[in-house]
Parts: sequence; C-alpha cells; structure tokens
Amino acid sequence: LGKAENFDRIAKNFESLMTGKIPWGFIDLDIHRFLRYNSYEGFALGVGLHTNERVSRTFTVGGYVRYGFKDHRFKYGGDLALTLYRRWDLAWTIRYMNDVTETSGVTFWDQDYRLNNPDNFRDFHVRRMDETEYIYTALGFRTFKFLNVNIGLNRSDKIVTNDYRYGVSENTLNVLFDRFQFTEASLGLRYAYGEKYIQNVRKKISLGTRYPIIWVQYTRGFRDFLDGDFDYSRVDVKVEKSFYTNYLGKTSLRLMGGYIDSDIPYTNLYNGHASYRQFTLYAPNSFGTMRMNEFLSNKYMALYFQHDFEKLLFKGKVFKPEFAIATHMAFGWLDFRENHHNIDYKTMEKGYYESGLLINNLLNLRVYSLGIGDFYRYGPNAFKNGWDNLGTKLTIKFAF
Repeated sequence: LGKAENFDRIAKNFESLMTGKIPWGFIDLDIHRFLRYNSYEGFALGVGLHTNERVSRTFTVGGYVRYGFKDHRFKYGGDLALTLYRRWDLAWTIRYMNDVTETSGVTFWDQDYRLNNPDNFRDFHVRRMDETEYIYTALGFRTFKFLNVNIGLNRSDKIVTNDYRYGVSENTLNVLFDRFQFTEASLGLRYAYGEKYIQNVRKKISLGTRYPIIWVQYTRGFRDFLDGDFDYSRVDVKVEKSFYTNYLGKTSLRLMGGYIDSDIPYTNLYNGHASYRQFTLYAPNSFGTMRMNEFLSNKYMALYFQHDFEKLLFKGKVFKPEFAIATHMAFGWLDFRENHHNIDYKTMEKGYYESGLLINNLLNLRVYSLGIGDFYRYGPNAFKNGWDNLGTKLTIKFAF
C-alpha cells in the first residue's frame, strides 16, 4: 500500500525537510551544506555527507567541504558520533572543523539546521567572521525524562579578518593581537517538560511541548590549559514559549541573556544579534533594524515577542493575508572597554526597541507562503532621520 500510493516517498521527503538530510543508499546528504550565502563568504557551494543506519545504528561518521566565492577560501570539517545507550540518548561526539565563525555570535550546543527553521535566515546577513580551527568532544544524554545534558570540551584558534586588535599590557607596552586561542569546558542543559517525539529507525524528531523550553549553557575558559589564552566564565540562557489563544491567534516569546565575567577579545563577546538590511528576509528572534555589529556587550538580555493573528482578521475566498505584530527589546553592558582597538561599537545600557507589522501569506506556494513587513526602531538608540529607523522584510512561512 505504501508503494502503491507513494506514502513511502512522501514520508521520506517530509523527513528530509524536517531533518535537513536526504538519504542516498548508505549515506545521508546534508542539505544545508549544498548552498550557503552570507555577506562574508558570498555564495558558497559545498557538500556534506554522513553514514546512516544502513552502515550502522551504533555510529555515524561524516564530513563536509565548502568553497566561498567572495573570500576565495575552502572550509572543511568532519565528525564521529557513537551511540552508547539508545534508551537514554547517550552518545559521544568528536568534531573537527577549519572554517569561519561569526564574530561575537551566540550558539547553543543543539543548534537547529532544519530547512523550515526561519531563525537560520539571519545567517544571510552576517558580515564579520573569524577564521576558526576548532576541535570539540562531548558526551550527551537524556535524564529525568525531559532533560537533555551535554558535557563538552573544545579548543579553538581564531584569527580576525578585519582591522580589530585586542590590546594586552606587557612591561608598560600595549601589545596588540589579532589571533586568539580558547580552551573551554561546557555544560549545556535543555529542559522541555512534556515534550513528545516521533521516531522511526532513522530519526527522532521533536513534536514540541505546550510548556516553556529552557536552555542553560555554562562555559569555562582556561588559560594555559591546552594553550588557552583566557580565564573566564560565561553563562548563556534561552527560554521559549508559544501558545494559542482562542479567537486571537498564536503568541511566541523568546527570552535570551548572557554574561561573561572577564575581559576577553571581541571574537567571543555578544554582538547584539542584528539582521538589518534595507530590504531583506525576515529572521525571527533578531533585531531587524539593528545594523550588523553595531553593538557590543559582555552581558545582555533580550526579549522577542510576536503575535500571529493568522486567518482571524481577514477571511477572503482567494486573497487570505495573515497579520502579525512583533516587538523586540534588549539591554546590554560592556564592562571592559580599554583593550578593544580599531573597532567601532555602541552599548545598550538605555535599551534598544523596535516594533513591526507583518502581512504574511500574500502569495501562497503550498509548501511555503510569502509576505511583507516593516519594523521601526525607536527609543534612546533611534536615528534622527526617521527613514533610517525602518527595516522592510520579506516574510516566509512554511506549511509544516
């Protein structure tokens, strides 16, 4: 029946879209590795592949290679994952890469690369990146039913790709550096009470939960251990919650915050999480009117609010626009300023505010729909010229 009605093919296509992988014999092709674009690399073509369950259900091994046509540089990496006890999702991972990473960006250990995750649209806007050689190993497992734990150790060597220099005082002289080594141990927690999954032989996909999902990630940097240059502690927190209200629609909230207790280079601080261009794709949970790398912080907090009225405000027979409103705000502080050279930045002690109106589903293409929106920046960090505070967005909503 599955073959006759193409159910098997439909299920595999859906699984590929949800997981970002295309099964091909004994390997899975990583969809997000095929084509990439950002302002630093330009267009980048690549290939990524991993073994699948036809080789082994106990381990996967794979890698990738990519070439950027703007920076004229190859990037590559590989990884090995070993499943130790499937019932507890107990797995050991080792990963190596020689690539570029966003300067002062925020990532969590369970980064989501699914094609239907619009948060990834922000990657298109990234302009400032560091050349990074990185090796990482981690042990992950599930406990208390809904708690995922990740214990990791990594070493990275970063080289800045602009004029930025970090100053260190040595014998009354200020020595400037553009290359940094970090050795870090990390503990990552993700708690999602009531989370449900769909699972087959190949994949395990979350169906979400009605309750808030909480991430807490603690990172400890070590000096003089595996050639690390800096001692510091870093805490990153993220909380997400979505809910429906009868006759009003869907509300989505994300709260993020971070704290670094010591003076470290720009590369590993917080950049404000901007996604501005005069007209560009809408990247939820980012600041659509904030210029890239406009702000710098070693501690910050941000709130992203969006309410989607869906089809409740307008019910046409053919033309069915869906309206949504959004408000984003953030505060940030930089405690250590004297050692950052050849770089312009602002701080957000007085707060950053923007609000927007989105009109989704103006063009429905079945798998996804297109719309348009506008955000406006206001408050103490607004520009004097009102037009400079606007950011126009093309919205994409997926049907699944």
